[in-house]
Amino acid sequence: MRRMFPALVLGLLLAPTAAPAATQPKAGTYEVTSLTPAGGTVFCLVKITPKGDGVEAEFVTSHPGIRGMSLKGATLDGDVLHVAFKGGPGGDTTFEGRVPAAGAEKILGSFESGGRMTAGQMTVTDKTELTQATAVVRGTPPEPMQKANTLNTRVLQLRQRAAQAKAADEKAKLTQEAADANKEAQAEMPKLYREVLDKHADSLAAMAAAQNLIRQAGKDKIDATQVRGWAAAMLKVAQTYGKRYENDVTVQVAELLIPQAAYTDLALEYAQRAEKTLTAKDSPDQQARVLGLLVSAMKKAGKAADAGAAEARLAKVEAEMDREYLATMPPFKPTAFEGRKGQGDRVAVMELFTGAQCPPCVAADLAFDGLQKTYKHNDVVLIQYHMHIPGADPMTNPATEARWDYYRDKFPGQIGGVPSTLFNGKPQAGGGGGAPQSEAKYKQYREVIEELLEKPAGATVNLAATRAGDTITFKADVSKLSAPAESTRLRLLLVEESIRFVGSNKIRFHHMVVRAMPGSPAGIALPKADNQHTASVNLAELRQDLTKYLEDYNANGPRAPFPQPQRPLDFKGLKAIALVQDDTTGEILQAKVVDIGGDHAAP
Repeated sequence: MRRMFPALVLGLLLAPTAAPAATQPKAGTYEVTSLTPAGGTVFCLVKITPKGDGVEAEFVTSHPGIRGMSLKGATLDGDVLHVAFKGGPGGDTTFEGRVPAAGAEKILGSFESGGRMTAGQMTVTDKTELTQATAVVRGTPPEPMQKANTLNTRVLQLRQRAAQAKAADEKAKLTQEAADANKEAQAEMPKLYREVLDKHADSLAAMAAAQNLIRQAGKDKIDATQVRGWAAAMLKVAQTYGKRYENDVTVQVAELLIPQAAYTDLALEYAQRAEKTLTAKDSPDQQARVLGLLVSAMKKAGKAADAGAAEARLAKVEAEMDREYLATMPPFKPTAFEGRKGQGDRVAVMELFTGAQCPPCVAADLAFDGLQKTYKHNDVVLIQYHMHIPGADPMTNPATEARWDYYRDKFPGQIGGVPSTLFNGKPQAGGGGGAPQSEAKYKQYREVIEELLEKPAGATVNLAATRAGDTITFKADVSKLSAPAESTRLRLLLVEESIRFVGSNKIRFHHMVVRAMPGSPAGIALPKADNQHTASVNLAELRQDLTKYLEDYNANGPRAPFPQPQRPLDFKGLKAIALVQDDTTGEILQAKVVDIGGDHAAP
């Protein structure tokens, strides 16, 4: 008997575990709602019918502003309901929530779209259709949160007005008002956020308050123990919306802490906690996000050996994602340019203002990538300027912002957001979309470019760029200038051929990205028919300057903070570009691009 007992125990341990009993929600039509501290948005209605140990689902209708949304399927795993949608507000979306009891009419959970989570719920309704009005769930944020939002909004509005002001005295006045408003906000907002946490600890507003407090903690020199308490407050709220959301908020806490040197140990703790939540079911995007954070946290904590092991895991995931991305993007087949029809000898220049956090920039970015496969540099020069629109973008720099200001002043009302496209210095073919719209944008861009290729050049440009150590020297020779004048300008650009950085819009590779404009973004006057100019840039100094710029923006920028800790400053695969531009009209008369040499970036 004693010999049989261990065998019996072992047999019980190895026996398959029974599936958890299904906890089915109430049959009916559900509002599927994304939640914020101020309410939410119903983006579709779905009919749920319990059947056996699972559910059946039927798509009823979507928010009037969302076209092409449909249901992919629904499953019930014990008490966890999964509903998958195609074509949600941010792309394909899944809802996951826990059914609290059999017959429940309200299910709290989370939405995942593009690797990012938001809190949400499904609630039984008698609605059969949605309008702009009925799709809005109105809520009232706690009073201290409203006051904090008002203070923050005033700062942003004053900064925007200062940026748009033309007169120097008005700009100076608004800049000072913005600085005063920001000083008041920085003094009062932390108090208001703490009040939210004290009095409304279970609300989504409390999570937002804790996020803002943690984001500014290093600057305000807050003790790590208090920061730990704010992180715990975030997780407490997140638990209400399910394990998946709690795991994601753990990652968010690590993302907030890693850039702040005062909380290295706490950042590593949360990065390690986030890594422990990974499972084989997690998408490669989520694995890369978490492992990237872990590598950053370990390096900052001085754990180089541990970081190396994590980095190897990350490299494997990233390599697989790169292969898949490059095999499928752009999602159309570009065709080679067959040549000019006439005697045109002007190089066509396409300038794209874009952002790594910009969903509608995807169509423009992928079309841009298609153009790279279509044209050679002696026909078309392609240029990307990254902007902090709609969120912080680490490829933005003072030169790209200056170029943005130049075109906004030149073409008021025509350059207002990203994506924005200019061809030979003139705004055309604006607008964007998602990946499905990229082929249409590609064809639209080609129509504009191929008309420009038939035009005569307004100058001859020879350009050389040589590198000695970290110093790159540009030598430009502009001759046969058709309209020499102080207002005709030579602009020099240092661009990086390819940068791998994955923002929230999931574009993995960014091409021909402007890193600096040696000399000046304002350019150099070309008063004679023949002109020579030399300029240089030191990469070590540029890296230092851009690091400081990004740190300052992360602390004070109107669209900060950065959602990821990565700062792509490798400066690989560099090229030099020369543009000859008539500043009275904005027209680019001729252009040239040359390699600088050295190792090139990944494709």
